[in-house]
Amino acid sequence: MVLNARIPETASDTPLAGFGRVIGRTRYVVLLAVIAVLLLSVSLFLLGTISAAVNIWKAWGGLCNGAIRAARNSSSRRSR
Repeated sequence: MVLNARIPETASDTPLAGFGRVIGRTRYVVLLAVIAVLLLSVSLFLLGTISAAVNIWKAWGGLCNGAIRAARNSSSRRSR
């Protein structure tokens, strides 16, 4: 018994060929989005590292120059 089924001649004749083309294009969009997120995270990490290093440098400089004094804590006063 032979079924009269049509065999697709090219890949574009299959029902999922259009879906395959869409997936083929979107993977580049996803790759571009992943690269953008990685670049953003690296740049934010570098900005945070530089900012922390500058603040530590300024704090040590202020401490060595005597610009930083002990903070006066209000809870250490004796109540009268």
